[in-house]
Amino acid sequence: MRQVQEEQELVPKSFERLQVWRKAMDLTCRIYGIVEKLPRSEEFHLKSQLLRSTSSISANLAEGNGQFFKKKEYTHYNVALGSANESINWIILARRRGYITEEEFETLETEYREIIRMIIAMMRKLRQETA
Repeated sequence: MRQVQEEQELVPKSFERLQVWRKAMDLTCRIYGIVEKLPRSEEFHLKSQLLRSTSSISANLAEGNGQFFKKKEYTHYNVALGSANESINWIILARRRGYITEEEFETLETEYREIIRMIIAMMRKLRQETA
């Protein structure tokens, strides 16, 4: 019985099934469209930082979901959480600089905050499973 349980634990999970990963990937694709409109002077600062932080969310969710050890999974989810918060920082800057409208900002912020809530829920569940 124990061997069957251990083998089941070693079956890779599919991060594509995670609703939060899909939302993060959709948001990343939207951010690509937004940064294309930013001024050329922001090429190596705001554009780069916003793309990196936003794409890091889905990448870390995928990497964490693929871990066999719960602590490593939790660590990657924590990095994704930090990246989501960093991304909010960058869209605040984009709004303050007048690169995105207030409406665009509010929509993006709402999406980032929803992803943050979902990541926190996943982290709480993992913490309960390892307690």
